[in-house]
Amino acid sequence: MRPSARVQMAIDLLDGMFEGLRPADQVLATIFRRSRFIGSKDRRAVRDLVYGVIRHRLRLVHRLRQYGADETPRALVLAYLVISGTESISELFDGSAHSPMLLDGREPDMVAELAHFHGDADQPVPVRLEIPDWLYPLLQQSFGDNLIAEMQGLNAEAPVDLRANSLKSDRDTELASLRAADIEAEATAYSPIGIRLSRRLTLGNYPSYKEGRVEVQDEGSQLAALLCGVKPKMKVIDFCAGAGGKTLALAAAMKGRGDLIACDTDGRRLAELQVRADAAGITEMLGYRALSGDDDPWLTEHAGKADVVLVDAPCSGVGAWRRSPDARWLLTEERLQGYLDLQKEILDRAATLVKPGGKLVYVTCSLLRDENEAQSAAFRDRQPGFASHDLGPELGELGLSALPSRQGEVTLSPATTGTDGFFISVMRRADG
Repeated sequence: MRPSARVQMAIDLLDGMFEGLRPADQVLATIFRRSRFIGSKDRRAVRDLVYGVIRHRLRLVHRLRQYGADETPRALVLAYLVISGTESISELFDGSAHSPMLLDGREPDMVAELAHFHGDADQPVPVRLEIPDWLYPLLQQSFGDNLIAEMQGLNAEAPVDLRANSLKSDRDTELASLRAADIEAEATAYSPIGIRLSRRLTLGNYPSYKEGRVEVQDEGSQLAALLCGVKPKMKVIDFCAGAGGKTLALAAAMKGRGDLIACDTDGRRLAELQVRADAAGITEMLGYRALSGDDDPWLTEHAGKADVVLVDAPCSGVGAWRRSPDARWLLTEERLQGYLDLQKEILDRAATLVKPGGKLVYVTCSLLRDENEAQSAAFRDRQPGFASHDLGPELGELGLSALPSRQGEVTLSPATTGTDGFFISVMRRADG
């Protein structure tokens, strides 16, 4: 593709996202599947441009308003290209086939003015930090004086992390294999089974990935699974398994021995997990249950029998903004309240499965207090049989002593731990 055609494709993609309020990753995946003629370099260039606009959307909109320009995908892409130092704008907007139309109206003047842009110090703090107005006080409540550093971390591009599948290999072996293939990689800072790549790459044809020796999984997600403290021969339930990244990590921590059940309300996602489980070599120990609701007889059948129940709850996804920067614009106050209500229901339902002395592990990829500390505390108030579990001894046993923890809770974030944002609350049910 010519550079100008890449720009037009980015404009079209953004138009589709804004019009249908669809997540960027879904739109990109759909278009790229339909356009198999597009090479990997072209896909990367289009993706980088789309995500560049999304990551700077509020600042770009603010700047466009100053110039009285429309906030269209075309205007946003044009402003982003100029501010990011792209030269030969006229060659990219040349009006040729499959390219953006020629600059028109106020656009040439806007380009000239934006070329002298020297930062955004004059913009309001929420604009500079790319925070929707209604979310600003909630994030201030969560981060306090660390708001700027935390938001800068959430607005940066995420690295690619792998988890070495200890059922088939180990981290040192996989690091050596990557380096032998001229792929730069290093051990993750906290997870003893994690590998961080220096750049994005296509892993589909990489032998270790195809054979299930490594899985793509953010270091924070790996840590959430490790903090469950599961062991061989336990009965473990992943109550909101989804596509199963943490399920696979739990199976490896159990050394492939025990009873692990993946639950979800979406049977299609469990079917995807089954494919991944086959590659990871955990088919025999893993069971599946597509839950039908509060009155599902399976819940009664398994009540009070699990050593560990993991609740990786549906949430706002604030902690994953660096991977899904558009999620902040799709989130609304109504949706957040819906997540809070759902988290409460799921926690109460999952708690019935925990045996006396067993653990309930509540996880979100959010950094909002209402979804995290407040939700966990409210659950313990409703369920006095559960209390925060002292993580101190287990952190040492797991090799995670450096993790910041407080009263059975761990908060991870790009700024503090270099991971996606996660909240993990480990609670133990009283004996007897």
